[in-house]
Amino acid sequence: MCAAPARSRPGRHHYVPACYLSQFAFPIERHGRLMVFDRRTAAVRPSTPDNEAFIRDFYTLERTDRGDAYIAEEAFARLEGVFAPAIARVNDTRGLPANIRPLLAFIVMQFLRTPSARAWQARGYNAVWMAAIKEDVRHRDRFLSRARKAHPDMPSEEIDEMYEAAREFLRAPGARIEMDQTTMIKDAFEVAPELEDVLAERCWLLGLPPDDAAVVTSDDPIVLEWSGRGKPPKSWYPGLGDPDTTVLVALGPKHILAGVSEQVSSKRRICLTRDQVAQFNTSVACRAARFVYYTGAGFPFEQHGRVVVGPTQWLKGDENDHRAGKKRGIIQVEQGRLRPT
Repeated sequence: MCAAPARSRPGRHHYVPACYLSQFAFPIERHGRLMVFDRRTAAVRPSTPDNEAFIRDFYTLERTDRGDAYIAEEAFARLEGVFAPAIARVNDTRGLPANIRPLLAFIVMQFLRTPSARAWQARGYNAVWMAAIKEDVRHRDRFLSRARKAHPDMPSEEIDEMYEAAREFLRAPGARIEMDQTTMIKDAFEVAPELEDVLAERCWLLGLPPDDAAVVTSDDPIVLEWSGRGKPPKSWYPGLGDPDTTVLVALGPKHILAGVSEQVSSKRRICLTRDQVAQFNTSVACRAARFVYYTGAGFPFEQHGRVVVGPTQWLKGDENDHRAGKKRGIIQVEQGRLRPT
């Protein structure tokens, strides 16, 4: 995903960077061999990081000026130049870097840049705007008064038509507001620095699996897990800043980065058991939008409380898999912009 000249920019925009997926390939490069499990079909196939997790023009902006429509893609490429060496260094040295910020930048943007995240944003916008329209048409006189102030030159007949059109829209089956791609991309970039600061308040640990337990990743690789006591209440939603949420991501087949809300005074490198790796792999697989990526012939995961080697038919599912639990938190509106919690 390196920036290219304006006339030759690639239309393939990776929503999971090839430089990240290459850590799960052999050899460790964009064209190395990577194994892929398709959750929809349970099929397994070989591939390469360069040929996975991309959508054409997924970050292309619609510009009304003469600006660069590919500026978001180029920004991702520059960001990858910062965090890719940090990820590779962890896998080479088996230790956490002194400066954790490049890894936090990776987590935040990876959390915001996938198709699942885009759909999450779209649901937030739809909920906000539908609620606003319903409130606007609740009282006819108030709607007409506001419309006259906003459009002083508009004839009364057209304002009446506007009111009736809004009511008719709300009555239509499946009515929803679709936000444009450019707005959602801009929102993701605007909120990213704030979320990175939130992550910086966490204590970061590095999990080291045993030799016989490889870690997997997916097309939606950031995992938010409940870390409170007992089962999570129905009112709980995971969030990068929520104290009852642990933030997890595989950095490679042998490293899991974990951010916890409480400071840990003991060692930051933790040797994991095969059971713990299996639990993590199950969480990753069940939260995948569709594809699970891994190294080698298979990986351990937990099935009905027992560690098995897969992938198997049991891991089939979709984004609504009940085993995934709540993947993301709620979205709030602040100063006219959507803000994930």
